[in-house]
Parts: sequence; C-alpha cells; structure tokens
Amino acid sequence: MNQHLKPNNTCHCSDNAPKFLQIKMNNRCNGNCWFCIDKNNLAPQKMNVDKMISATLSEEEYQVVSITGGEPFLDFDVLLTLLKGIRPYKKEIIVNTNGSIISKDKVEKLNSLVDELRIALHHYDEEINSSIIGTPVRFSKIQKSLLGKNFKVTFNMTITSAMENNTNGFVDELTQLCHMLNVDGVKISELKYTGNSDFYPKYANGHIEAYHFFKHLNVIEYKDSKDLITKGCVDIFIYKGIEFLLKRLCGYKIVPQLQTFKVVYSNGEKADDWIYNFSNL
Repeated sequence: MNQHLKPNNTCHCSDNAPKFLQIKMNNRCNGNCWFCIDKNNLAPQKMNVDKMISATLSEEEYQVVSITGGEPFLDFDVLLTLLKGIRPYKKEIIVNTNGSIISKDKVEKLNSLVDELRIALHHYDEEINSSIIGTPVRFSKIQKSLLGKNFKVTFNMTITSAMENNTNGFVDELTQLCHMLNVDGVKISELKYTGNSDFYPKYANGHIEAYHFFKHLNVIEYKDSKDLITKGCVDIFIYKGIEFLLKRLCGYKIVPQLQTFKVVYSNGEKADDWIYNFSNL
C-alpha cells in the first residue's frame, strides 16, 4: 500500500461522536465519480421503502440520519415517502445529491422534511466539476433551485488531484461560489481507507491533506469543534462567512472504535458498516 495513502494509525473520534445512520436508498446513479463510496457496495435488487423506514426507526439511538444512493433524486417520490416516515422520529436528517437533477419544486418539497442538503461539488469550475461527477451539473440551475430553501445547504467535496495546482486560490473560489449559489458551507473529505490494501493505489495517484488549502489563510476556528472531535480528525473553520468542515483521513478501520455508525440498505437490510465486494476491483 502506498505509504502516503495510509490513514492515521490512531482513531481520533471522541466519546462524544454522534451516532450516525446512513441509508443507501437506491442503486441508480446518473454520475460516475471514480472515488464514489458506493463503488462495489452491496446493491440489493429491490427497493423497499417500508422496510427502510422500519429498519431506520428500529435504531432509536441513531438520531442523525444521512440518505444517499445511488442518486436519491432519481427516485424522488420514494425519497419523499422515506423522509415522511422517519421525520417525526429523528433529530437531524441529511440528504445527498450530485446536483444534476435538482429543481426548485424538489427543494420546496424537502423544506419541511430535511435539515441539510449536501450537494456533491469536487471543483469550483463548472466543466471540471461535471467531468469529475460524470454528468452535467449546472451552477445556474442550483442557484435558481435553492431560492426557496429553508434548510442548510452544504457542498460535499472529496479532495482529488484536480485541486492541487491551485492551492492558494482554491478556497477563495469556493467561497465566492457558495455566496453566489446561496450555499452555507463546504464539507471537504480526504479519501478514506476502506479496509482493502489495493483500493488506494488503483483509484488514487496521491494523497492531499485537507488542511493544505487553509494553512495560509486567516480562518476562524470554531472553539467548540474540539469538544466534538479530538486531535484534529475534524476541523471546522469560518472563512468569509462560509463554514468549512475538514474531515481528515480516518483510521477507524484499523483501530478499535466505539460503534457510532450503521447502514440501512435499500431492501431494509442493516449492517454495522458498508458491505463491499473487493473482488471486482
């Protein structure tokens, strides 16, 4: 395994890390991000929204729920049914999308059902971002769609080599784009270790640290971020009015950790982590 791609050999999650439930509600996606967490993931043939709701509600301690796919907006009616079924019982609900088929109508229907919408964004340049995601994503469409939103919107970004040639200006460009599109923040993730030693060398040419883009800037660090996650696993900054959350490369797969993560698949099956088939890599 490439030495530069190893995760931290210590798990930095604190005892206060929230219990987090991920719902993989469908398998269909109109994009093709090469680093997608769903590649070679378990893909049930049938989608059963009633079983997804039941499985989610059975995990009462898991009050933070994130819905992903596939692309959830491709099965928007199912997404709405799922949200209506779990909304009264969960403290925080996040929906993920690649942003390609977002619309003002969809956003307005989500208004009373979600706390946060995370839109995939892997570059501030529209064409580069579209090429990484694998389908056209138009910023003007996102801007118009978000005009009527009453929930938090965050760009969900994975660090790739497309960023490394513009270290100094990258955060400023992102900040400007957030203000233009009415987006509240950016979640930046380093590529994660998945438990298979062949994963990184095949899918990544090198590892870029998230903090690399911020070390030359005047940023305000949230003082309470250290109460949530210790020793730098997550850093939260405010820069020009935009919240940046930096999720550092995590060693959770190679060291003991408290059980704070579960998955519900589209057929209602539950697991303590993603179920991957690495034989196809």
